[in-house]
Amino acid sequence: MLHLFQKYVLLPLLLSKGSKKNTNYEIHHKIRHIISLHNNIFSKKKSIFHF
Repeated sequence: MLHLFQKYVLLPLLLSKGSKKNTNYEIHHKIRHIISLHNNIFSKKKSIFHF
């Protein structure tokens, strides 16, 4: 559930929000941050999702 939410809601939000304001590096950093948070949350639950 959280995986789908992140993939289809959070990532498009990050990519579309303030495209002039955010540099490619900042967007990439935010995406990596979300992925690392996702992995930290689900590694404790033995996630079936892998990046």
